[in-house]
Amino acid sequence: MAAESVAPPEASRPAPPPVLIEVPEPEAEPAPAAVSIEVEEEEEGEIEIPAAPAPPKPPAPAPAAPAAAAERDELEDLFGELESEVAKAEEEEVHYECPNCHGIVREEDTTCPHCGVVFEG
Repeated sequence: MAAESVAPPEASRPAPPPVLIEVPEPEAEPAPAAVSIEVEEEEEGEIEIPAAPAPPKPPAPAPAAPAAAAERDELEDLFGELESEVAKAEEEEVHYECPNCHGIVREEDTTCPHCGVVFEG
């Protein structure tokens, strides 16, 4: 007996006809209204041009905060102290440098006043 091929039930059904849907045409945006400018007749060679508006003024800078002024004063004081230390060090005739921290030491120092290392001899 020969086997017959049987198609599934879905395959035997005819395809439905295509459905056409009408899509309305999009409406065109209305054209902008025309702008009309009335021009007064003037003497030949003279054209009146309105003055352009003045540009806006930039905002005024904010006043310095009190904390910034105090910090500036403190830095000026520290700078003054540093200048006096440098001047004092320059007045001395002999300067030595600590081999450990590179701080300035005096000839008679046996230990570094900055890092505490003991000098030989």
